[in-house]
Amino acid sequence: MTKKNDSLAVAEDKTQALTVAPLQSLVDDVDIPSDKLIIPRLTLLQSNSDAVQEHGEAVGSYRNTVTGENYGETVEIIPLKPAFGAIYFVQGEGMKCRSHDGVTSIHGEKCAQCPFGVNYKTWNKDNAPKCQETIDVLSIETTSMQPAVLTFRSTSYKAGKIFVTNLRLNKSAQAYRFGARREKNDKGAFFVIEQKASVPLTQEQYDAAARWKESFKTVSYDVAGDDDTGETHG
Repeated sequence: MTKKNDSLAVAEDKTQALTVAPLQSLVDDVDIPSDKLIIPRLTLLQSNSDAVQEHGEAVGSYRNTVTGENYGETVEIIPLKPAFGAIYFVQGEGMKCRSHDGVTSIHGEKCAQCPFGVNYKTWNKDNAPKCQETIDVLSIETTSMQPAVLTFRSTSYKAGKIFVTNLRLNKSAQAYRFGARREKNDKGAFFVIEQKASVPLTQEQYDAAARWKESFKTVSYDVAGDDDTGETHG
């Protein structure tokens, strides 16, 4: 009787292990063209973010705007290509306009003749325009080895300028780990993007990132907007 009971206990453990084990995707492993993909953004969540207000995700954590995955307090990327643009974003209403190069908007109008009257180049400390400069870094997120865009704007824009300067000076391929730093001003507390470390790439990571970079050279691709809508990049 003792031997029989032991045998049954072992069988139950195996069944439980099979139940909790992740199942492999049933989707065929096909080569999806880069221009058919929507590249997610890696968003640093603030206290007024929908993911925080509606889903209880942590303030100061990083979220994938397409998959909904939350990476926690740090995210690691392999940068491929920075782009310098601008965005006109109204809280509660979403993105009104964006430029990928700071010259022409996604609506085909010149930023210098901004129809909204909020050209980012009119900035001054006493009357900052509602349109903000942005640095979008097309990257590979190292957990999934899939493409993603990390955007520096507003209070994180200075960190973006420092980052791309380092990219220009550092000629070796590396992964970069980002966290967040809490700051406070007269409008309240908020988090800004902060680089934590750089990590040498493995040969496997380098090869995978190089393949992605090659695939983006000749196609346009869609990037999830700040309000999770698609916008085309060249």
